[in-house]
Amino acid sequence: MRVGFLFWPFTPNLVRELAADAERYGYDLIGIADTPGNAMDPWVAATMVAQATQNVRIALCVSNLTSRHPAVSAAAIASLDLLAPGRAILGIGAGHSGTRNLGIQGSRASELADGADFIRTLLAGKPANWRGGQAHLPWVRQPSPVFLAGSGPRALAAAGKRREVRGRGSRGCCEGGSRAIGY
Repeated sequence: MRVGFLFWPFTPNLVRELAADAERYGYDLIGIADTPGNAMDPWVAATMVAQATQNVRIALCVSNLTSRHPAVSAAAIASLDLLAPGRAILGIGAGHSGTRNLGIQGSRASELADGADFIRTLLAGKPANWRGGQAHLPWVRQPSPVFLAGSGPRALAAAGKRREVRGRGSRGCCEGGSRAIGY
């Protein structure tokens, strides 16, 4: 059995303490919430965790396609993988709390699979198109796993079609049997 936990990175001290505890007690995964404005930036927290650990997998649980352009998320997870090779995982969801706090709309369930495919293509080192624009990340060394998360019926259906469903709500990044993170 593999064991992980999700947290909101409220302070640098909390991030350091949880990273040390996860490594000390043999946790397999740390999920970091991406909720802009509700806690510190998750990519800063993920970098801190990567630098403080050697074995723990690091998952962004979950980012979205509207407050962060998917090419930016692809570059960020690929950058994290350079610091923590083989340990970086990206979750993509509608963005409920993160987008609501910013006053923007979250992604529609129908967009999630397309966004994840766009990110996966970039992480494979190939050019990809998104909403009329093209991006390319030729420097990526290895693709990080990308999974879809959902809490509503449409998002769960979209993720389920790809056998990537991750449960409901904030528990989404650490439950289930998805091939994306090997659980």
